[in-house]
Amino acid sequence: SLLAFLDADDVMLPRRVELQVAALSASPRSLVGGAWRRWPDGATAHHEAWAHSLDEEGLWLHQFRETTVQMPTWAMARATFDAVGGFEEVPAEDLLFFHAHLDRAARAERPLLRVGSREEPLLLYRWTASSMTSTVDRRTLLQARAAAFERRVLSDPRWATFTVWGAGRDGKAFVAALSAAARSRVVALADINPRKVGELYTNHRLRGSDGALLPPFTLPVVHTRDIRGPVAVCVSLRRAEEGGEGEIQRVARGLGLVEGETLWYMF
Repeated sequence: SLLAFLDADDVMLPRRVELQVAALSASPRSLVGGAWRRWPDGATAHHEAWAHSLDEEGLWLHQFRETTVQMPTWAMARATFDAVGGFEEVPAEDLLFFHAHLDRAARAERPLLRVGSREEPLLLYRWTASSMTSTVDRRTLLQARAAAFERRVLSDPRWATFTVWGAGRDGKAFVAALSAAARSRVVALADINPRKVGELYTNHRLRGSDGALLPPFTLPVVHTRDIRGPVAVCVSLRRAEEGGEGEIQRVARGLGLVEGETLWYMF
């Protein structure tokens, strides 16, 4: 049997079930999303444009930025839902399910698919300021993504040590969201801002799993040209890509880093 999800205030358009059933018939282990249009139109224009810019490879490569297929459009086999264990009734339940599904999935199994198009959406996706997705705090979301990153990326021997690209708010927040064991594998923050390069970043407020205050944690801030090894990118990809190929892409190419293997975007 198959399951299709729909929020009570959204509107499903006529071909949704037809197209998702066809996709699941061809790829029964996939989590299949659908194209959508925001209602009211333009309410979250950047998010809508980003979501629909992702091809199947992009759905996989952007997995740590947020859910690349949006929950109100999901369809999947009942067996997939049961294997994950259903939803945890906690904030960010869709994000937690999304990553639990990917924990079980090999890339070759096509774990994430989307059907429809921005021009022919399958759902009218309502947004209001009080929507649940707008009320989950940023730290909770980041902690869930960082935990998934630890499970699926830091298990790779190539990531025995790594650099966090971004010495600003997002890079520091990502480091703080890691477990103490994972944090110890971060060798540096990297940045292109000359006012930051050469400084030491110290966090005096980290706490252990028991709530006890940890000793101060310090990292050097290096220039991006001095990056060694794998990289977790913690700067806005949208800003980084404006105007074509940016610094991230140039440095990654020069260092031989491969997106989805030795380079992952977190924001």
